[in-house]
Amino acid sequence: MDGQRGKHTQPFSPGERLHENKLSAGIRISYGAFDYFNGGDLNGRIPFNSGQWRDVETPVGEALGPVEVCEANHHAWIDAMNEPFLHHVKPQVIVIQVWHVTHLNLSVI
Repeated sequence: MDGQRGKHTQPFSPGERLHENKLSAGIRISYGAFDYFNGGDLNGRIPFNSGQWRDVETPVGEALGPVEVCEANHHAWIDAMNEPFLHHVKPQVIVIQVWHVTHLNLSVI
């Protein structure tokens, strides 16, 4: 982007910065009838009174559809694995990789 904001090109306020987690790249691996998804640090639980555009998980889940195994987005932290995402993805198994005590939030479980 050239640094100029078009009148309707950005869903967030001037000066508001897009956090790198919203830019995570996910990968779906399919082998026959088996599907695996890793969404990196995608998140979808948005802070109160925030723009709906912050929910990245819901449109990803809609596009992705059901998988057998899903890696927990953003290490199962408080801002990830929202209900609409899980409704669309319907994983049979969720793998959670954590490296910090604040990951694996009980509200996500």
